[in-house]
Amino acid sequence: MSGVQRGHYKKVRNHYIAGLPLLDFTGFARERQEEYFAAVRHGLDRNFKPMEGVFRTVIDRSMEAYGG
Repeated sequence: MSGVQRGHYKKVRNHYIAGLPLLDFTGFARERQEEYFAAVRHGLDRNFKPMEGVFRTVIDRSMEAYGG
């Protein structure tokens, strides 16, 4: 990551939207990717429970990472 990217990341990291920090999806980048895409597919059928679980995990992780 370049210095410019790091500087931008630090600014974005501290930007809060709706009282939440920047959401951290890192766990879903590789290890839980299939879980995420399965939740998206369920959402297309209007079953949002799996996506609620994904976002619960993401929000909890984000709050822990940014001291919330």
